[in-house]
Amino acid sequence: MTGPKPRTLQAVRTTADTIEEALTALMHVMSDKSIPYPVRRSCAVAHTDLHGCRSPETVRRMERDMGLK
Repeated sequence: MTGPKPRTLQAVRTTADTIEEALTALMHVMSDKSIPYPVRRSCAVAHTDLHGCRSPETVRRMERDMGLK
């Protein structure tokens, strides 16, 4: 007889985590010159739109870290 399987812990994935990973991936695509320009341009537009989904706290922290405000 076997006992119950131990549960593995899974990291909680927040919306902020998902947004940051997507923005990072978009930046990688935009900087890869082997990808056609129209595709990189579409990624730049998506990056701009997705950046607007960041929380105000995240934006303030980033601006402060960059010395912008």
